[in-house]
Amino acid sequence: MHVVNPSRRSRQAGNRRPTTKAAFDEYVRAWLEAYQGRTTRGLDEGTRDAYRRAIELYAIPFFAGWRLADIEQKDVRRFVAHLQGLGLAASSVRKYVAALKAMFASAVEDGDLPSGNPALGIRINARRDVHEKDESEPAKAMTREQLARLLAAIPSQWRLLFELLAHTGLRISETLGLDWEDIVLGERPGCACVASITEAASSAT
Repeated sequence: MHVVNPSRRSRQAGNRRPTTKAAFDEYVRAWLEAYQGRTTRGLDEGTRDAYRRAIELYAIPFFAGWRLADIEQKDVRRFVAHLQGLGLAASSVRKYVAALKAMFASAVEDGDLPSGNPALGIRINARRDVHEKDESEPAKAMTREQLARLLAAIPSQWRLLFELLAHTGLRISETLGLDWEDIVLGERPGCACVASITEAASSAT
């Protein structure tokens, strides 16, 4: 006789694990201790410490009194604006939001946040530096021949990174901030830079 697993039968009936009622600070601290990373390489302690600093210094004070499940994308945008208002560089803001993004992704995968990751799709625009050139100045792009010579001269272990930069138009900070969920593979592989990065990559490839 075939026996149906009760948990499977529950899922088939449309029942899902309810959204967590945990407070944000309670949930995120427990996640920090248990998180093992999203790749086979795992999470090194340096990254864990960076995540912990970002969350303890900025995220927990900002979301004090919130339940994890109550945080929406508009609230994450407010958090980004708060960080920018503190005068933090865009690269620092991206790092701090990356910690939130990873935590929310884990919550979604664990069934604690079925509404989705509210940190996905968040744009973080770099502030214009006073020494930055006027945007009216014409851009000086390399020719295809110049680009080919440059890529050929780059050591093999770094060539793929520079090819990604050349073909997508991403800044180096944006490229280093990519996660696996930012990569879209299909008939036309490319980068769908959904968090803090423009969508120019998907149209450039």
